Amino acid sequence: MKSWNANDAPTTVELTFVNGNKQYTVKRNPEYERKKARGNGFTKQSAGGSRVELKLN
Repeated sequence: MKSWNANDAPTTVELTFVNGNKQYTVKRNPEYERKKARGNGFTKQSAGGSRVELKLN
C-alpha cells in the first residue's frame, strides 16, 4: 500500500549488507497499482527483484 501523498516514484526497497568478505545488495519491488501512462485509471505493476554479490578485498 502506498500513501496518497506519495509521488509517482516506483515503490522499491533496497538493502545492502556485508557478510564476511562479500557485500550483497538486494532490491525488491512489490506488486502495486500505478497511474496508467495513457488515459485515466491505474494498472498493476508486477513484482520483481534482484540480488548483486560483490567480493571484497
